[in-house]
Amino acid sequence: MTNGKCPVRGITVIIPTLDTQRGENLAAVARASAGCEANFLVITDRKREGFTRTVNRGMRAAGQVETCLLNDDIQEFQQGWLAELHARLAHSPDIGLIGPGPGNGYWLRASESWPRDTYGAEHLSFWCVLISKGLRQEAGLLDESYIHYSSDYAYCDRALELGWGVALCIGLGLKHEMGGSGGQPGWLGHDIGLYGLRNRRKQTDNPYFPKKDMRAFEPWLKALNPRRVLEWGAGRSTVYWPSKIADLECWVSIEHNFLYWKKFRPLVADSVDLRFLTGDEYLLPEEGPSYDLIMVDGTRRNECLFEAHRLIKPGGVVILHDWGRRDYQEGIASYAKREILTLGSRLDTNGDVTQGLLILRDAQSESGLRP
Repeated sequence: MTNGKCPVRGITVIIPTLDTQRGENLAAVARASAGCEANFLVITDRKREGFTRTVNRGMRAAGQVETCLLNDDIQEFQQGWLAELHARLAHSPDIGLIGPGPGNGYWLRASESWPRDTYGAEHLSFWCVLISKGLRQEAGLLDESYIHYSSDYAYCDRALELGWGVALCIGLGLKHEMGGSGGQPGWLGHDIGLYGLRNRRKQTDNPYFPKKDMRAFEPWLKALNPRRVLEWGAGRSTVYWPSKIADLECWVSIEHNFLYWKKFRPLVADSVDLRFLTGDEYLLPEEGPSYDLIMVDGTRRNECLFEAHRLIKPGGVVILHDWGRRDYQEGIASYAKREILTLGSRLDTNGDVTQGLLILRDAQSESGLRP
């Protein structure tokens, strides 16, 4: 173990610390329980520059290799912890970074190609994370605009934008001391404020979709090219998606929340008919089959799924957001054809899987509009 030097190329474990001896002690325990060979770098933040710059010093010293970041406040290691993380990276080359779970980012449903008990996430906290060599080469160092707290989230965002998976290894036994990272007054407010500002700017015009749903849905929608669309649940999607359809004639969006309707009404295109409706009118009882695509992403989704049968044209398509929720399964079961466009994502407080897109068709939908 050396401070800032890496004599061998392979997996490198970087331990940022304020106290060299504490870092060395942690490294000894981590090495003994790692279950595989690795280089350990203890990087001391003598100038109190913060987590981000300290980690980047270690990354520069290590080179563009498979890299593990490890806080010096970890209290418990499972035997073989590093070997387990590495094995999952090796099994699934689309995973860019992986950390222990639960309690390390938001749970998502596992990719079908990933190992058992490997789940996706939007973000990981970098108290323990293993970053693949490929992602290191493509994404580079942490963003030093952040001093101590938000560079991990920004790095995960960068990985997802580049098409890498962010993963959790569920059940891996590591524990760390929350709040024991040595932050200084003012750092938290600066970093969270900066991350929030940048995130708001990036998401101003985009729908409330995870990046993987955006990547899958946009080309699917363009290929479908529906002429008439009904959307239950207005929002940024009502502003964004109509512009992506070449031959769109009409986009009807139904919203039950008056303040939400008022907020988005001035922003929508002329082709969008944004309606504020409540009660039975929300389900459009007066209209017959007239839509090529129906998007169900508002309130009363189960009822909307049943009503969509009579509102969709022959050959038309219904798409449901948050399809993993148990409340929607009766409506989903009423469709003869069901196709997963994207898997669901984070778990809510009831244990239901949220997000994810499901394509639904009636039995007669053997032809007509489809990608």
